Amino acid sequence: MYPTLYEINTRVWLNKFGKGTSLSDVPSSYWENLKQRGVDYVWLMGVWATTASSIAKHCFHPDLVMAYNQVTTDWVESDIKGSPYAIEDYVLADDLGGKEDLRSLKERLNQLGLKLILDFIPNHFNADSELLESNADVFLQVSEEDFKADPYTYFRHGDKFFAHGKDPYFPAWSDTVQVNYNSPAAHKFMKNRLLQVAEYCDGVRCDMAMLILPDVFQNTWASTTSPGQPDFWTEAINEVKSKDPDFIFIAEAYWDTEWRLHLMGFNYTYDKKLLDFIVRDQINNLKSHLAGSLEYHNQTVRFIENHDEERSLTSLGESKARAAAILYNTLPGMRLHYDGQWSGERIRYPVQVGTYFQPDLCICAIKNDLDTAETPCACMAAFYHRLLMVCSSEVFKYGDWKLIDTYPYPNECIVVEWTHDNTCVLVTVNMGFSPNEITIPLPDPWRKEVIRDLLNEEPSPNYVTVVENNINLRLPGFKGCILSN
Repeated sequence: MYPTLYEINTRVWLNKFGKGTSLSDVPSSYWENLKQRGVDYVWLMGVWATTASSIAKHCFHPDLVMAYNQVTTDWVESDIKGSPYAIEDYVLADDLGGKEDLRSLKERLNQLGLKLILDFIPNHFNADSELLESNADVFLQVSEEDFKADPYTYFRHGDKFFAHGKDPYFPAWSDTVQVNYNSPAAHKFMKNRLLQVAEYCDGVRCDMAMLILPDVFQNTWASTTSPGQPDFWTEAINEVKSKDPDFIFIAEAYWDTEWRLHLMGFNYTYDKKLLDFIVRDQINNLKSHLAGSLEYHNQTVRFIENHDEERSLTSLGESKARAAAILYNTLPGMRLHYDGQWSGERIRYPVQVGTYFQPDLCICAIKNDLDTAETPCACMAAFYHRLLMVCSSEVFKYGDWKLIDTYPYPNECIVVEWTHDNTCVLVTVNMGFSPNEITIPLPDPWRKEVIRDLLNEEPSPNYVTVVENNINLRLPGFKGCILSN
C-alpha cells in the first residue's frame, strides 16, 4: 500500500479549535474527515514537553523574532512555547493532556482505521534539561579547553562541559545538548526512550536520522570522540519491531544516506530531492530521479511542504503548486500533507510558536462550500478536495506504477501509468511554464472513444485526441490531468 501521512503542528492546530483545547477534546468528526480524504497516518508533531527556562534564553533572538513577525505582529511572549526539537524529555506537554490522553487518542484513531506517528529525536535534548543532572553520561562531554576554544559549540553546565547538538554543515543548535553515541550508556538510554515512545503510537518520525550514523557522528565530532562507535539504528529498530512488526520508522534524512537507513530497517525516508528539483525547475533531473528503482521509490516520503519547508503556495506559486501536488500524490511511496496545505495557507509558522493566528482570506472566484470553517483560499480547498478524492482510490493506494516515455523528447511533461485489477489510469503533469504537446501510447485495455479526465471532471477533454494507437495531449504550463477509460 502507498499510504498518506498528515502532519499536524500540534499546539497551533489545537488552537484552531479554541484556546485550552487538549487532545482528548478533538471531535471524532475531525478524524473521520481525514480518513475520508485518504489519510492513513496522523503525525502529531511537537507533543513532547519543552523546558521553560530555555524559552527565555533561546527563543527571542532577532532572527526568530523576525520570523514570528512574518506570522503576525500581534504575538506575545506567552505564544512562544519553545522548539519541539529541543525537548525536556519524552513526556507529553502539560497543556496537551496526560499520557493516558495520548494512549486514548491512539485507540480512537486505530478504531477509525488511522495510525498515530510521534516524533523521536535521537540526536539531542534541551540544553537546560534536568537529564543533564540525572544522566550526564548520556551526553557528549568535552574539556574546559574545548569550551574556551569554541564557546558557541560547547557550553558549561555546573562543573561540566557539554556539546550542543549539531549538523556538521551549520552552526550548533544552542538550545540543545548532544547525545554521545560513543557511550554505551547513551545507546541504552535512547533505546529505552524509543521503546517508551512506541507504547503510545504506531510509528515514529526520526528527526535528522542520519546524524547518528557512525561515520557521520565521527566526522561531526572528530575532535572530541574516537572512532568505532556502534550502529544504533539496526539494533533499536529490530527490538521495537520484535514487539510490534507493523510499527513503522520514518527517517528525516539527507546527503544520500537514505538507502543506508532503509537497510538498517527504516520503512520510509524523506525524498527532499523531489521538492528541490521542482523548486529549481530542474525537470530533466526530476525525470532522471523518477526513473530510479521502484524499490527505492516505494520507501520514500514525498512532500511539497512540511514544518521545515516554506508553504507551497509561497515557494512555488499557485499554478506550480497545483502541478506539484498532482505529481507527488500520484507517485509511489508515502505522500505527506501538512496541516493547512489543503486550505491554502501561505505562512510557515516557526516551530517555537504555539498559537494559531487567523490568516487573511484571499478573494477567490468560487464560494467555499466544502466546509463550514473559513479557509485562507477557497479555490485551493476545492482543488485539494477533488485531488484527494481521486487519489484515495484503490489504484493509487495498491496499484502498480511505471513511468511512461513520451514523444517528442525532450519535453517538460511527466507521465505515469497506474494499473490495479481492471483499472488503468494515466497521470500527465506539465511541469514547465510553456504549453507542451506530447504523444503517449494508448494503454492496451483502453477503448479510444471513452477517455475522460478524472481530475478536471471532463468526460471528453478537448486537450486529448486519439490517433490510431496514440494519445495526443496538449497541456498548458503547470497543467495536470488524470485520464481514465
